[in-house]
Amino acid sequence: KDALKAAFGKNITISHLKSLGADGLSALSKSVTNELNCQNDDTSVYTVCVKVPHHKFEFYLKVREGDNFMTAATQTTEGREILGEYLECSCGGNMSCATCHIILDPESFDKLGEPCEAECDMLDLAYEPTDTSRLGCQVVMSKELDNMTVTIPSGVNNLWS
Repeated sequence: KDALKAAFGKNITISHLKSLGADGLSALSKSVTNELNCQNDDTSVYTVCVKVPHHKFEFYLKVREGDNFMTAATQTTEGREILGEYLECSCGGNMSCATCHIILDPESFDKLGEPCEAECDMLDLAYEPTDTSRLGCQVVMSKELDNMTVTIPSGVNNLWS
């Protein structure tokens, strides 16, 4: 709901939703489903090592199962305070920008399914994409991804923070 309001304002219409296209609606549906599933207090929490090589530091971020990396970066205190400097996440998870571009370690990348065409299109616009680049809004935390390593690309900066 908040992502839709950010993208379209408070008066959301059917034409707004249609403008997202099939991949955008699918991403929105997954996001809503994950949010509803994560309202359960029994949700597991996993660890992600976040590396910021151009500032020569790394830290560990706790991410709830079912949350995507963009949510962890924007809706948790720890994520906002540290990652807010790097990840703008301007489209709210609709795959209409590349401001949540992250680089995964090869093992974690292989555990995820292939990115859809819309995500690949956005990654083509990302700063310094690599073979293991993904949009953070499409990386949903699971037990299989526990202890994954995420690298923030060197040219990424949130100009609004």
